[in-house]
Amino acid sequence: MKIKYIYLLGILLTLIYVWFNFKVAVEEEVKAISNSCYGYLNIDKIHLRKCLYEFTDKYNSLDVGLEVYYLNPLVILSHSGPTRNSYFNDLASVEIGDVIEVKYPDIKKYEVVNIYRKEKVDKLKLRYDLILVTCDLINRSKQIVVEAVKL
Repeated sequence: MKIKYIYLLGILLTLIYVWFNFKVAVEEEVKAISNSCYGYLNIDKIHLRKCLYEFTDKYNSLDVGLEVYYLNPLVILSHSGPTRNSYFNDLASVEIGDVIEVKYPDIKKYEVVNIYRKEKVDKLKLRYDLILVTCDLINRSKQIVVEAVKL
């Protein structure tokens, strides 16, 4: 009986040790990510303000959140859905005429001029100054594209 309790105590202490080390590692990663912010994307309409990372930075990735996919024009991608790194869940609520602010590296404001859905396999049209792209939450084979011009 005593051995059983010692065994369970050992498992409990191991779990606490693993949890603590995981928590410390996550906190260190969050600090590293936030310290490497190069700019931000701000969309007041959907209460979104998130970090953007330099094009060559390891955190410039959909795995982290926002990805600067192309620089000229500026194309920014993010997921939609239930994951923690899905920042464009409300992108479909953006309307023509809304203003988007981007600091990358300079602050620029853009006005939304076009919104459409496209098949994921179709090529993205690079015809405006800023393009935001995410998966369509309703039809997963499509993407929502928001296009904006510099003010």
